[in-house]
Amino acid sequence: MGKHEIFVKLVNLIGGMGGTVTFIPMVSSAKGLMAAESVAYTAEEMERLIHLAEENNVIVGFAPLPVSKGRLKCVRGEVKIGIRMGMSFDEYVYTLAHELAHYYLHYDKGDTIASDRHEEYEEQADGAAKMLLAALSVGQKGGAE
Repeated sequence: MGKHEIFVKLVNLIGGMGGTVTFIPMVSSAKGLMAAESVAYTAEEMERLIHLAEENNVIVGFAPLPVSKGRLKCVRGEVKIGIRMGMSFDEYVYTLAHELAHYYLHYDKGDTIASDRHEEYEEQADGAAKMLLAALSVGQKGGAE
């Protein structure tokens, strides 16, 4: 499946859940350590992540991010996650989990990109994203394999 088809599938998934796809102008200078694992994620895992974002009033949108795959930002009291357009479906899923992990772990830390602890925060978010996705997968399959 090509990138366009994956993007359309993702937009339809979000729309089918009553959500909206927005394009957020965001600029990032982050080098970022995140990378999608070589795992095939499912639409159900993406749906659960979107529900998790909605439950926390986090707006998820797509943005033409030039450097990073995703970005968590607070704009005028609204928490937004921007996800770079043009990635694979698996990268969308992993990036959303990674940015939600930043929300839970680092929301109160201010600008983590400019922090001297940036690499540490990225590693923490990667670990938490992997655990979150594993938990979603276990819940979906009814138990560990």
